[in-house]
Amino acid sequence: MINTIPNRKGRYVVNKVVIEGYTEKEIAEELKISQQAVNKCKQRALHYLRKYLLISIN
Repeated sequence: MINTIPNRKGRYVVNKVVIEGYTEKEIAEELKISQQAVNKCKQRALHYLRKYLLISIN
């Protein structure tokens, strides 16, 4: 399912934060971006997944 996210960074962030349990702060330090940028990336990716699931169900 994560592989359907079109943005590579989005896939990475969702995998690390949601699946593996890393904090947004840890990912931000690793990617050398702000925690807010990680959160925004994660939110966009999750929004995409919600839309994908709704379309798949119907």
